[in-house]
Amino acid sequence: MSAASAGVKLRRSAHLAAYWKADRFTLRHVITGVECAADAAVLAVLERAGGPTARSELRAATQGAGDALIDRLLAAGLLVASGDSAPGDGAQDGWRGWSPEAALFHFGTKDYPFRQRPSDELTVIGPQRPPDPLKQDPPGVTRIELPPFPRRGPIPETLLQRRTWRRFAHRPLQLPELATLAGLTWAVQRWSPGLQDVRLAFKTSPSGGAKHSIEAYVAAARVDGLAPATYHYCPDRHGLARVAELPSREQLAAFLPAQPFYAEAAAVFFMTSVFGRVQAKYRFARAYRVVQIEAGHLAQTFCLLATWLRLAPFCTAALGDTAIERHLGIDGVGESVLYVTGVGVRPEGVDWAPFGDGREAPETTSPSYRERDPHV
Repeated sequence: MSAASAGVKLRRSAHLAAYWKADRFTLRHVITGVECAADAAVLAVLERAGGPTARSELRAATQGAGDALIDRLLAAGLLVASGDSAPGDGAQDGWRGWSPEAALFHFGTKDYPFRQRPSDELTVIGPQRPPDPLKQDPPGVTRIELPPFPRRGPIPETLLQRRTWRRFAHRPLQLPELATLAGLTWAVQRWSPGLQDVRLAFKTSPSGGAKHSIEAYVAAARVDGLAPATYHYCPDRHGLARVAELPSREQLAAFLPAQPFYAEAAAVFFMTSVFGRVQAKYRFARAYRVVQIEAGHLAQTFCLLATWLRLAPFCTAALGDTAIERHLGIDGVGESVLYVTGVGVRPEGVDWAPFGDGREAPETTSPSYRERDPHV
């Protein structure tokens, strides 16, 4: 401890959670993931440090451990200098209203160790049979049959043809196709004045409070007329800004673990969230759901557009979060990757998305409602 640091007041981090982990009571910094045993001395120091507190006061709470314990808590980020900013602390402060509930989930589920499994095990969830995909109504419930819904026309046919593709032709995507996908998914379609001179953006997908926290980046591997690289999509100008080299196949394997088939896609889009846009308005943890729902809206819009263009789209949340964020040059705290979509050209002569291992779609039976009106 330096003489200069002796006069600095300390406080506990705003991003702590405590829980039993096996037989040990554990403290976790929900953003950095740092954990430590929550013994009596640690808890006493952190309880005392609810606001700016002199080191001498904290030393008295260490139960004899002294400055060594205080320094250990500082190094772990469980204690911070009051009024100063630790590395990344500014972005961390945006999570204050969402901690610990949303922050624990978001940061605790990043960089999951995904593993490739044999295709015949993909539906195996555990030792028990998974629940049936249909919920059965109680006996005696009155059921009302609805009129048949249309299956022909541009919108119904696009919806009914949407599938996740895992095989792609090597032919390049055309630049107008990429422009259509990006523009109709992420571009600002119009601006509207909001409160406090803040403009509200309107896009083709809904966003809670019109905050539109989602940004899109594209790793363009094979796009005719576009140099291979990673670009940020500029939704206000409908343009691209180069941010990095094209990721190698090894990097893509780290970005999309256990999904080698997506390395053959012509373009891979990374959706990130600039959380502060939502956190500034909605300071409660439930708003994190809004961010995830928005990413889902955009992914479905993208996949439907690609289907309409007769392309081969996919979407996945099995991500190497930190590897992607480093590639994009974002901090992973104030802006973090959430979802990935991508697209390629369909293989010749294939109308239904085959499985990743090359198996064609199996024989299927139609739902019972189609038997009522086969001509729709």
